[in-house]
Order: sequence, then C-alpha cells, then structure tokens
Amino acid sequence: MQNITRLAIIDRGEPAVRVVAAVGNLNRSRTVPTGSATDAAPTDPSSSASSPAPITTVVVHTGPKTRAWYAREADETVQLPGEPGTLLPAQVVIDALVAAAVDAVWLGRVPCADLAELVAACEGVGLTLVGPNSTTVRALTDRSALRSLVDEAGAALLDTRQDARGLRRLEADFIVDVPGNVWSLGLRDVSVRRGDHLLIAELPAPGVDALAAEAMQHIVEELAQATGYRGAGTVQFALDPDTGGFWVRSVDPYPRPDQALYEESTGTSVIGMRIQVARGDRPPEPPRPEGHAIAVRVRAQDPDADFAPATTTVEMVSLPVGTGVRIDASLREGDVINAAIDPTVASLTGWGHDRTEAIARVRRGLERMVIVLQDGVTTRSNVLVLLNHPELTAGAVPEHWADDLIAAGDN
Repeated sequence: MQNITRLAIIDRGEPAVRVVAAVGNLNRSRTVPTGSATDAAPTDPSSSASSPAPITTVVVHTGPKTRAWYAREADETVQLPGEPGTLLPAQVVIDALVAAAVDAVWLGRVPCADLAELVAACEGVGLTLVGPNSTTVRALTDRSALRSLVDEAGAALLDTRQDARGLRRLEADFIVDVPGNVWSLGLRDVSVRRGDHLLIAELPAPGVDALAAEAMQHIVEELAQATGYRGAGTVQFALDPDTGGFWVRSVDPYPRPDQALYEESTGTSVIGMRIQVARGDRPPEPPRPEGHAIAVRVRAQDPDADFAPATTTVEMVSLPVGTGVRIDASLREGDVINAAIDPTVASLTGWGHDRTEAIARVRRGLERMVIVLQDGVTTRSNVLVLLNHPELTAGAVPEHWADDLIAAGDN
C-alpha cells in the first residue's frame, strides 16, 4: 500500500486543472469515488480500515514567477527554470521534486525529451508514479520494441511512412489494477482533427464492426499483459473503414486526463481510478459507458490565418450550462493564453441517450458559448460548422476529413 500525501502534477493547461480538481474531490470524500479498499472483502489483503490520507497538490510549471492560471487551485506550486516549452534534463526536475518533498508524481506533458528517463529518475529517488514503471514505458515508446510486442500480439504496427488517408483514428483507453486485471474504458473516435490537433471526439466510436472492436480490445489486453502494465494507458489504432482491418499506431503510457467522454457516460472519475491503482488499492470493475458522448475543443487559433495560435488575453468568458453538458474551462477574464503552452480555451462535452441527442447538446452549447480575446479569435465557429456538416451527422468520417474541408474552403 503506497501512501500518497504530496502529489506533484507535471502537466500544464486544462489537464492540470482536471487533476487538481479530481484530487480535491477525493480529499473531500476521503475515499476514491469508484470504491476504495474498504469496499473489498475482509479477506482481501488490499483492504484497509482507514480512509486514505488527504493529498496536497503541487503543480510543477515553467515560466514567470507568478502562479500559472492552471495552478490557481493547487495547494502549492514549484517553478522550474526556463520558459514554457523549454526542455530540461531529468535531474533538474528531480531536484525540484525532492526539494518540494513530494512523495508521488503525476506525469502529463513533461518538460523532458525522454519520458522513460524521467520515470526512471523518479523511481531512483523513491517517488510513487501514477502510472507504469520505466521498463514498461521504454518497451512501449521505443518503436522497435513496440513493433515486436505488437507482432507477438497478432497485430501490425502502422508504418510512419504509410499514407493514413482514408483511415480512421481510434483510441482505446484502459486501466490495469495491481493484480493485473485489464479493464477497457471503451473505444473512442478521434478522427476529426486539424493536423495534429484534435477537434471532435466521440464515445463509442460510431460504425465500428463488433468483431473489429473485440479484436482491438484483445490487442490492448495482450500489450498490457506482455509488459506487466499497471495504471492507465491509451492504445491508438488506425482503422480501414472499408475492410475492417486495423493497425496499432502508438501506445501512450502516460495519457493526459482527457477522459471526459467516459466520465460523462459512467459518472466515474478516471483520475480517481488512476490514483487508486497507484496507491495499491484494488478498484472495482469500471462501469461500461452508456449512451453517447461527444467532446469538442475550442482553441485560440485563427481559422483564416492557417489556424495560427495566439498569445493573448481573455477579455470575456460566458459558458453554457444545461442537461448533459460539461465544460472544462478554467480561464478567467484577464488570464493570458500562452500559445507556447496550449492554446486550448475550453473543452465542451455533451452526453445524450444516443448520438443525435449528444450532437444536438454540443451544438447548443457551442452556440451559447461566448469567448472574447483581446487579440485574435477562437475556433468555436469553425467547430460548429463541422458539427453541422451532413457527412459528420450521418456517421463516421476519416482522419483527413476536416483538413480536406478546410483546404477546400468548406469550413
């Protein structure tokens, strides 16, 4: 049983806010929302008679000495040297963590070039990681090693030089508990993107053959078991919509907390489950998603200037509320959006009993959203046009669909 009392959050932007907020919820309840070790049978060795200790959040960031907006609700902050986006040696980060007396680390978008090196360095000073160990990370982030694992699992790794046009991009989130049980959190579609930036995601992925979905889930389980995985992860797939064939694109062993789709479809905190596994608790089986959920991201980018990101100040924010609508947005009037950190202004998730209802709720939420920037515009209207496009409302679209529309001037 790992006692987590001071959690360093190495991430930035809205994902860091989500972790801070989720930890705050755990502290208020003094248990993990999906069930703590005290829910286990008395004979379970992981059970405990006492509630977990409260967790102090420590957001680690680079940039100006003033507290970053995404660290506003954190208990403490730690400033690293350099400007936002600066890559640092792992030892510089470790020295800061040791000085802050943290005992656990949440890794998201890290300021180091080598994730596995940073994970190993955390292990070297005895820090608990909310995620897999360095051996697993190396196996899944090294392209050659991953290819071998995927081959042994009975699938193929997508060649980085292969033309992905016409293919769909899917992601399978999973979590592995201490005994090694692999739980799937569903298959979501992340094909609607502008370049590398996600615009629209939905769960479940529409129009995926049941046999293909089952085969992808099997690959997830094989990869997790082959690497002795513990914690949460994301396997990214490329799916041929015509043949049902698929490839593994990559595996993210430290995915950012972007599981609003699953959380809104189940009422379960994925961050809570990840912390529970890191503590050594044995969570109950995660619930299956119900209904349909769609999420969109609104970014400080100008669609008329090749989507150039803007470093600007927020002048006005008015966010919608309503049944089945979730907003992840912590920027306030006067906050500065730094394009070098993340130009995302807000994420809006809509849940419905079916896909049609989910799309309608997201549309209505975007129509009511008002974000005014001092210099520049957002992609709100751009995303709304995509949501209203008949090809999207009819069903799934391939990965380059949005790029092609934008290049043709249809968006």
